[in-house]
Amino acid sequence: GVAEGELERVSRAWGIPRIWSTTRGATDALFGGRPWTAPLRLWARHLGTVRERTVLDNHLIRWLHPFWELPFPAALVTTAGTIGQEILPDPDEPWRDKLARARHALRHPGAPLSWHKSSWRESARRSGERRDKN
Repeated sequence: GVAEGELERVSRAWGIPRIWSTTRGATDALFGGRPWTAPLRLWARHLGTVRERTVLDNHLIRWLHPFWELPFPAALVTTAGTIGQEILPDPDEPWRDKLARARHALRHPGAPLSWHKSSWRESARRSGERRDKN
């Protein structure tokens, strides 16, 4: 029930006009029959089919969303930092587990994210058992 102009004014006042524009474009496409926006086509494909994000979707969201909320130079820095964090293991995660998780993701990019998170550990465990037997 709020006028579009008021929503735009508030988004500018809060410093989030790009986020609001991206959100508005997505809602117009998903619920208003408008053409799909670039974010929906690139990193929010799961919204149109109301499905869980895949492993690939999850990476694309983290890598690309800054370009729709920040100025280009800041988006590049943010994305580079995100990719840098993804290359390294999580805190307290051995490199062996990180590499097993990465291999699993590369083999199953279209798998639902919840399945990936639960099944890579099983894959890593089986791999560890094979190493232990040798």
